[in-house]
Amino acid sequence: MNPMTNRISQGCTATLAATCLCAFAAAQTTDYLIPAADGRSLGLETRWLAHVAPSPGAATAQAFTCDGDSVFVTDSACHMSRVLVASGNTVWTNACGRATDHVLDIDRASRVARIPAGKNGDLTPPTQLDEVLVTLDAAIASFDTNTGQITQTQRLERIPSTRSILHGRYLIFGARGGQLVWQQYAIGHLWKCNEVGGSIVARPIRLGSAIAVAGTTGEILVVDPDTTRQVWRRRLAGSVVGSLAAGDDALFAASADQAIHAFEAATGRPRWRFLTETPLSCDLFCDGARVYAQIPQKGLIALATKSETLLEAKVAWTAQVPGNAIARAGHRILVWDAASHTLTAVAAESGHVEGKVTVPSIVDLVVADPVSARMFVLGAGGTLQLLEALDKSVVAAE
Repeated sequence: MNPMTNRISQGCTATLAATCLCAFAAAQTTDYLIPAADGRSLGLETRWLAHVAPSPGAATAQAFTCDGDSVFVTDSACHMSRVLVASGNTVWTNACGRATDHVLDIDRASRVARIPAGKNGDLTPPTQLDEVLVTLDAAIASFDTNTGQITQTQRLERIPSTRSILHGRYLIFGARGGQLVWQQYAIGHLWKCNEVGGSIVARPIRLGSAIAVAGTTGEILVVDPDTTRQVWRRRLAGSVVGSLAAGDDALFAASADQAIHAFEAATGRPRWRFLTETPLSCDLFCDGARVYAQIPQKGLIALATKSETLLEAKVAWTAQVPGNAIARAGHRILVWDAASHTLTAVAAESGHVEGKVTVPSIVDLVVADPVSARMFVLGAGGTLQLLEALDKSVVAAE
């Protein structure tokens, strides 16, 4: 048996008693991380509040969302819990690696497979597998979604540096060496790589039917995820370390060359460029009408996705609000500042601040759907709160 598999398998799959204990703890939780009144000022309402207990001696670490009915919560000892989105109930808890491992991402995949069975290694009839894929520093561990039991581990030839995109039978992620990697997770095989150079810091994003990624060399690459073939490539004068954004048939990037760049999604032709006075490393967010960025010494800025000239982007407004835009809740843009643990809501039309809450005990805030503003807020003690927009309508273009 693989030593890592052995270690993980001894990690403690949750028993029925543990599940009941978690459900009881959830029922007793009354301390909202974001109270109802503060939530309403942000344009949010709480769907449920639950408690996901970390393993003994560990602290709550991160929350991960993926397609399906579950959200996954990890702790500092590298245990993960599967929590149902519908109710907040914990289904199981299990070790997903060694205590020193770092969880980069958690995905969920469904596939048809034939599994060896019996002494002769005969294959079972085609079986529908539902797996949880945990990306660690140098390996991917697979778990049965229903039971939490480990099913496979695979060593990675390229060290991942970003979260992944699940595409068919591949996990596509950025690597420390500057490669965009296609990992065939079902058989544990690296299929292909595309070189960007330097290192890749920000997670690849979907750009229509393509995938876009950027590196610290300033290179932006757009590829066909089915074939790995290049759609277009551009080189900026400075590195790109913040997240890219896509919307209104364009790709947006903030660069250390002191500018935000907009490119046509299909061709890579420059649409506009917005010059600033300082190098940029901020994450970008686009709601379809505008792209939002945190500019040093200026604050949060909203730029129209289209502009009449190539050299000048149209500035809609600027607001003195810390943090990065993360989602749209009705007519509000939500802005999260991890340094101060502050969530702010500003009017999308004017940039006027409509609500703000600071919660020092928040250790992670994850947006599952930026359109409906569905987000999971995780507290230091294991409190998990699901919030959604009061008004889920979004104006695509204003």
